[in-house]
Amino acid sequence: MIAEPLTGTYLLFYSAGQWYTPNYVTGIARCKKPTGPCTLAVDPFLINGNGRTGIGGLTAFTDETGG
Repeated sequence: MIAEPLTGTYLLFYSAGQWYTPNYVTGIARCKKPTGPCTLAVDPFLINGNGRTGIGGLTAFTDETGG
């Protein structure tokens, strides 16, 4: 989870499904506070395909300019 200062909300990155199956996905939920409530921001943005599996373990960071 990271804070998004422009909107005053938080982005929660999540993985769902069994990592070794084609149904494993990574998505984002937008939260009003770290404790919720949260709503899905978009459909999963990382999905398995083309022989790839296990796409979870996302890491977010802030660069030196704050982006």
